[in-house]
Amino acid sequence: MTVFIFAGTTEGKNLAAACRNQNVELYVSVATEYGRSRIEEADNIHILCGRKDTEGIKKLLEDIGPSAVIDATHPYAAEVTRNIRAACGNTNTPLFSVAGFPSSGTSATLPIVPNPAISPLKAARNGFRLR
Repeated sequence: MTVFIFAGTTEGKNLAAACRNQNVELYVSVATEYGRSRIEEADNIHILCGRKDTEGIKKLLEDIGPSAVIDATHPYAAEVTRNIRAACGNTNTPLFSVAGFPSSGTSATLPIVPNPAISPLKAARNGFRLR
């Protein structure tokens, strides 16, 4: 299974860490080199760096073909969230949104598009609340 995370928060970093050495091929997109430095690569974790518009995201999704996308970008990153939603809609890729992480005193909002077969979300066992 392949999952694509758009990271930019501690939540994205924690999701990537939860998937380390699991049975999932994980692609993590970050906007900056600083974001790249916050996520540890592994055999199953691939980090992509740089800002992308809707067409750039759509191309990545078409090339990689993930089973699902997780939007773990910053709550104020409204433009990238719009771009992610549009690209997922254009490629019929299930999209999940992380609104927060229990360690920070917030909760996660999952899913936008329900798909109970998405096993990387086993991170839910680590404290995510599904809504």
